[in-house]
Amino acid sequence: MVREDFDNANDPATHDNELYAGGDEVAAWTAMSMNHREMPLGEPWDISGIDFTVLPYRIADEYWIELSGYSDVLLDYYVEAEDSLGNVKRSPIQHVYVGTGDGGSGESAAWWEPELPEAGEWITVFYGATGGPLDGSAEISIHRGINGWQEVVDEVMTWNEIDEHWQWGFVLP
Repeated sequence: MVREDFDNANDPATHDNELYAGGDEVAAWTAMSMNHREMPLGEPWDISGIDFTVLPYRIADEYWIELSGYSDVLLDYYVEAEDSLGNVKRSPIQHVYVGTGDGGSGESAAWWEPELPEAGEWITVFYGATGGPLDGSAEISIHRGINGWQEVVDEVMTWNEIDEHWQWGFVLP
């Protein structure tokens, strides 16, 4: 379930965003079906470098939804699930701000050089936070992987005071 907040702010003086019943500051709930993927038992991920010798006896299925049609709006959402016996469970209400995806500048907030990097070459990733949701952050990290999100790492980016953007570089394997 998802709903829009009318003033794009979760006012701490009211409780409309925290109540399933809502109030004057939020729209009505919209029901949306989630996508489902059954998770197999055994080793479901073929990731070299990770030892899967101790696996769980059961793995929960994966459910997700991709929202579209929202821009520059605060959304409240929760997940409601019903099992085969008719038991219903609701998650707590969560909140997410959906921006324009441009970092506030009208252009892409992230870019890299060279534009078409090749293996063995130095690549620098840049992030311009000005006007975006991370504007004013004291620290920004890059979450990156290669070849289908293998070798995933998180690294703290460096602030370039002269050009006023964050950057991080490495040699592309």
